Amino acid sequence: MLAQAIEAEVAAWIADHAHLKDEAGHQQVVRNGYLPERTIQTGLGPIEVQQPRVRDRPPPASGRRSPRRSCPPTCGRPGAWRS
Repeated sequence: MLAQAIEAEVAAWIADHAHLKDEAGHQQVVRNGYLPERTIQTGLGPIEVQQPRVRDRPPPASGRRSPRRSCPPTCGRPGAWRS
Protein backbone atom coordinates (compact mmCIF):
# COMPACT_ATOMS: atom_id res chain seq x y z
CA MET A 1 0.00 0.00 0.00
CA LEU A 2 2.88 2.37 0.81
CA ALA A 3 4.51 1.63 -2.55
CA GLN A 4 1.27 2.42 -4.39
CA ALA A 5 0.92 5.74 -2.58
CA ILE A 6 4.50 6.73 -3.41
CA GLU A 7 4.08 5.71 -7.07
CA ALA A 8 0.84 7.73 -7.31
CA GLU A 9 2.48 10.79 -5.76
CA VAL A 10 5.44 10.62 -8.16
CA ALA A 11 3.15 10.12 -11.18
CA ALA A 12 1.06 13.13 -10.15
CA TRP A 13 4.16 15.29 -9.66
CA ILE A 14 5.52 14.34 -13.08
CA ALA A 15 2.13 15.00 -14.68
CA ASP A 16 1.98 18.45 -13.03
CA HIS A 17 5.34 19.30 -14.62
CA ALA A 18 4.73 17.69 -18.03
CA HIS A 19 4.45 21.12 -19.67
CA LEU A 20 8.13 21.89 -18.97
CA LYS A 21 10.19 21.14 -22.08
CA ASP A 22 13.74 21.91 -23.19
CA GLU A 23 14.82 23.43 -26.52
CA ALA A 24 14.68 20.01 -28.21
CA GLY A 25 11.12 19.42 -26.97
CA HIS A 26 12.06 16.80 -24.37
CA GLN A 27 10.39 16.77 -20.96
CA GLN A 28 12.49 18.26 -18.18
CA VAL A 29 10.93 16.15 -15.41
CA VAL A 30 11.14 12.39 -16.06
CA ARG A 31 11.19 9.08 -14.20
CA ASN A 32 14.67 7.65 -13.77
CA GLY A 33 14.32 4.21 -12.20
CA TYR A 34 14.50 3.62 -8.45
CA LEU A 35 16.82 4.42 -5.58
CA PRO A 36 18.33 1.36 -3.85
CA GLU A 37 15.84 -0.67 -1.81
CA ARG A 38 15.98 -0.11 1.92
CA THR A 39 14.25 -1.28 5.07
CA ILE A 40 12.12 1.03 7.19
CA GLN A 41 10.68 0.26 10.61
CA THR A 42 6.91 0.56 10.97
CA GLY A 43 4.46 -0.26 13.74
CA LEU A 44 3.85 -3.57 11.98
CA GLY A 45 7.56 -4.37 11.72
CA PRO A 46 10.28 -3.76 9.13
CA ILE A 47 9.27 -3.44 5.48
CA GLU A 48 11.31 -3.14 2.29
CA VAL A 49 10.63 -0.01 0.23
CA GLN A 50 11.87 1.27 -3.10
CA GLN A 51 11.70 4.99 -3.78
CA PRO A 52 11.13 6.08 -7.40
CA ARG A 53 13.85 8.34 -8.78
CA VAL A 54 12.78 11.49 -10.63
CA ARG A 55 15.16 13.54 -12.73
CA ASP A 56 14.60 17.28 -13.02
CA ARG A 57 16.69 18.56 -15.93
CA PRO A 58 16.69 22.38 -15.91
CA PRO A 59 17.32 24.16 -19.20
CA PRO A 60 20.97 25.30 -19.59
CA ALA A 61 19.97 28.98 -19.69
CA SER A 62 18.17 28.79 -16.32
CA GLY A 63 21.36 29.33 -14.34
CA ARG A 64 20.27 26.60 -11.92
CA ARG A 65 23.05 24.20 -11.02
CA SER A 66 22.89 20.52 -10.27
CA PRO A 67 22.90 19.77 -6.52
CA ARG A 68 26.05 17.66 -6.98
CA ARG A 69 27.96 20.65 -8.35
CA SER A 70 26.53 23.18 -5.91
CA CYS A 71 27.52 21.12 -2.86
CA PRO A 72 31.13 21.62 -1.65
CA PRO A 73 33.40 18.53 -1.69
CA THR A 74 33.09 18.20 2.09
CA CYS A 75 29.29 18.10 1.95
CA GLY A 76 27.89 15.06 3.72
CA ARG A 77 31.09 14.10 5.52
CA PRO A 78 30.73 14.72 9.27
CA GLY A 79 33.62 16.67 10.70
CA ALA A 80 35.16 17.49 7.32
CA TRP A 81 34.22 21.18 7.61
CA ARG A 82 35.81 21.64 11.01
CA SER A 83 39.24 23.18 11.20
